Amino acid sequence: MISKDLAILGGEKAVNLPTPKWPRIAEEEIAAVVKQMLLGSLSEVSRAGIIAEFEDEFAAYQGRKYALSFSDGTASIHAAVFAAGVGPGDEVLQTSNTWISAINAIMHGNGIPVFCDVAPNGFAIDPEEIRRKAGPRTKAVIVTHLWGVPAKMDEILEAAEEKNLVVIEDCSHAHGATYRGKKVGSIGDMGCFSLQASKSIVAGEGGIMVTDDRRFYERAMLPGHHDVRLQQELTLEETKRYATAGLYWKYRASPLGIALAKAQLKHLDEWTRNRRENREYLLRQIKDVKFVIWPEIPDYVELGFYGTPALYDQVAANGVPREAFMKAMAAEGVPISEGYALWYVEPLFQDQFFYGRGCPWSCPYADRHIKYKPGDLPRTDALVNKQMVLWMSQFITPAKEILDQYAEAFHKVAENMNKLKSIKA
Repeated sequence: MISKDLAILGGEKAVNLPTPKWPRIAEEEIAAVVKQMLLGSLSEVSRAGIIAEFEDEFAAYQGRKYALSFSDGTASIHAAVFAAGVGPGDEVLQTSNTWISAINAIMHGNGIPVFCDVAPNGFAIDPEEIRRKAGPRTKAVIVTHLWGVPAKMDEILEAAEEKNLVVIEDCSHAHGATYRGKKVGSIGDMGCFSLQASKSIVAGEGGIMVTDDRRFYERAMLPGHHDVRLQQELTLEETKRYATAGLYWKYRASPLGIALAKAQLKHLDEWTRNRRENREYLLRQIKDVKFVIWPEIPDYVELGFYGTPALYDQVAANGVPREAFMKAMAAEGVPISEGYALWYVEPLFQDQFFYGRGCPWSCPYADRHIKYKPGDLPRTDALVNKQMVLWMSQFITPAKEILDQYAEAFHKVAENMNKLKSIKA
C-alpha cells in the first residue's frame, strides 16, 4: 500500500513503476538506421532513396498529393510562409499560445506576426479574430492544433476564405489527429509537421510539409533544398528560373533521421489509438478530482498527441496555486508542467528586435507599425495562467498499471491540498 503522505513532504512516491522511454528506439528503428548507414546514403541532394520513399508514404498517409521533407518543423513553416507569398511588410495571423519557433518562422520569411486570441474554451485561434485582425497586407493564417486538439477548421476556413488568406496548419502536436474524418494537415492549403524527438513519430530532428497545390510545393522547395532537387522537380515558370541557385537556407532532412521516422510511420495509427485509450482510462479514474478540468473533445474529432492538456481551477483547489500542485505531482512521479509562455509580451516582441533596426515591423514596406500590448489577448492570458500539460505520449501500448499509479498520485495530492498552502510555488 502506497503511503498517503505526500512525497514532497517526505512520503513515498505514488509512481514507482518505470516510465517507458520516448522516443521508442527498438530493433526496427535501429535496423532501419543501420541499413541506411550501410548504404552510405548519409546526405541526399535529390528526391531519391529514403527521402522520396518517406515523402510518398507520408503524402499517402495524409491523403495529399505532395510531401516535402525538411530539417525540422520550423523550416517547414518558414517554407510554407514563403510559399504563401509572404514578404516584407506582409502580415501573418498567429496565436501567441504556441511554440515560439512557429511564430519566428513568420519573421524568417520577412513577415510580421499579428497575434490573435484563442477561441473561447479552446486552445486554437478564434475564427472571429481572423475576421477582426486581417488587414490588406495579411497573406496567411497559421492554425496550430495545440496539444493534439484539432482546431475548429470549418469556421477557420470560412473566415480565411472571406479574407482571401492562405491557411497553414501547424500539426507539430497532432500527427494522426482527425477533424470530421480528415487528418489534420490535409484540410488547409498546407500542413506542417515536426519530427523532433519528443513528437509522436520522430526523426531526431526533422519536419515535413504536405499540400495538394503544385505551386505551393514548388515554392516551398526554394528556400532550403539543393539545386539538384530543384532542377529535378521545378516545372513552373515562376520557380524553375531559380532552380540553379535556389535561396539556400539549408533545410534538407537527414536520411538517417528519415529512416527512423519511416520505420515509425507505419505504427502511428496504432500508437495514436493506444494513446487515446490510455488518456480516456486515466480520465475515468480521476473524474472526481474536480479542480483539474479536462477539455471537452467533440465527437467529430480524434486527438493527436504531444502533451495531454488540462486546466487548473485554483478556486476549486481551495486557493492552492497551480505551481504548488504541479510540484507535488512531480514529486509523486507524474510528469506535469505549465504550457507555453505569453510570448507576445516577451522582449523579442516588445523591443521588436529580430533582424535589428526594428525589422520586420518597421521596414519601409510595412503599411502600419504593429505593437503588442499586455492585455491584448485576454483569453490567451487566462489560458496560459491555468494551463497544465500532462506528459504521457510515451504510453504507446496499454498502460493501466502505471496509469493506476498516476491516478493514485492525483487522489493523494487532492486529499492533501491543505498541506500544499505552505509550499512555495
